[in-house]
Amino acid sequence: CEKVSEILELKFYPMSVGPQTTKSDLLGFIDAAGNYHSTPLREAFENGGLLLLDEVDAANAGVLTIINALLANGYCSFPDGVKRRNEKFRCICACNTYGRGADRQYVGRNQLDAATLDRFAVVDFDYDEDMEREIAGNDAWVEKVQKYRKRANDLKMRVVISPRASIYGARLLASGMKERQVEELVLWKGVSAEIRSKISAN
Repeated sequence: CEKVSEILELKFYPMSVGPQTTKSDLLGFIDAAGNYHSTPLREAFENGGLLLLDEVDAANAGVLTIINALLANGYCSFPDGVKRRNEKFRCICACNTYGRGADRQYVGRNQLDAATLDRFAVVDFDYDEDMEREIAGNDAWVEKVQKYRKRANDLKMRVVISPRASIYGARLLASGMKERQVEELVLWKGVSAEIRSKISAN
């Protein structure tokens, strides 16, 4: 998303949202002295920029209502007044799911309202395995991680084997740690022996 903002020549405003995110976190607030305190959302909306709302499928319904309003209308009501949307305002919401609620891996995610989903085009980003290999710098290790990931997905196992396993595992191996120990630390956290044997079977 930051790279997209660079290509569009827009300032980048990243924000993570979740169950504890409040209206004030998004719209700002006026303190006891009467001073308005701004937010990344306000700055992007009023002055132009690319706003990233990350983990939006973990947000509460109040957050989504605010997002819906500012995307649908050419203005938004902030604590210090109504502001018009800058023509160079762009918004990306990042999720781990498709907005249909929790699944077998992301059990803490919320179902998104149809009104929210209707405001976005959905772009599915899978792991870039070539980039994963390049960043990790250990082809043999990454090949093993990617093989296990594919097998876990094929078997529909409730296991997350992300590029972090490749990258962090490669670092641990480079520090001199044994591969078996690295596997325990980055691949098999909380995975039962039965599931592990199915994924790692030759």
